[in-house]
Amino acid sequence: MDIRELQLFLKLAETLHYTRTSHLMAISPSALSRTIQRMEDQVGQRLFFRDNRGVILTPAGQRFREYARDVMDQWQSLQNDLSEDENELRGELTLYSSVTGCYTILPDLLSLCRQQFPGIHIKLKTGSAADAVSAVVNGLSDLSVAAEPDILSENLIFLNVTETPLQLVVPSMDCDINTKISTSGKSWYELPLILPEKGLARKRIDRFFRSHQIQPEIYAEADGNEGIMALVSLGFGVGIVPSLVRETSPMRDSIRVLEEVEELAPYKVGLCVNRRNSQTPVVRAFTSLVESCQD
Repeated sequence: MDIRELQLFLKLAETLHYTRTSHLMAISPSALSRTIQRMEDQVGQRLFFRDNRGVILTPAGQRFREYARDVMDQWQSLQNDLSEDENELRGELTLYSSVTGCYTILPDLLSLCRQQFPGIHIKLKTGSAADAVSAVVNGLSDLSVAAEPDILSENLIFLNVTETPLQLVVPSMDCDINTKISTSGKSWYELPLILPEKGLARKRIDRFFRSHQIQPEIYAEADGNEGIMALVSLGFGVGIVPSLVRETSPMRDSIRVLEEVEELAPYKVGLCVNRRNSQTPVVRAFTSLVESCQD
């Protein structure tokens, strides 16, 4: 099997969707299916389970994914070594970030990268901040913009860029929520709350509730800070978001800060990278830019 086939396999292992993979990789679904079948014949094991809902990796497929990643890393290193004569680092770097990270953390880094390493080709993937660390762990990205986990796996490296407090945000308009705040004298955790569905903030909030034996009134959950901001701006409840999110949100004029949530530790936000990949030339070059952005 060749590099192209490994690339197709890794993309299918990422999307778990034949049609989407064929579109992204400019190959017909039937040709993609034949390629995967040929690879399974060569390996002697099924790499994917298939049903009407999609595909999932088999145990053999999970092991083969690690092999394919190692081969692609070595291929990238070889390309970099062969390009040394040209005096320019070349290669591809996959970044994962929330929309907020694209507004705040990445602009300076990407600008420096383009100036200092024009041969690096950037692939930027966006999604929920809660999935940033898992994107690196699962090999979906080389680097991610993430909040530092409370417990950092020994397989990961975190490079801090900035720190941002968690803030309690409420609608700026006159509504029932603001009436309750001004007349009831209740603490923030006694008000209707709009919380993240998952992620670091949710873990810290839940831990706070358990430790104080609090039964909160959770009005809604959102997959991402932008969703929390939208629901708060419409008057549905009180939200908790990082200051960095509020400052860059298109809805910042529709909400106001009630207070910083001192019971919850602030976020450290930066770059998360798999330790195994941290010394590859392209990743090492990009992470070297973090110190420049902090100066």
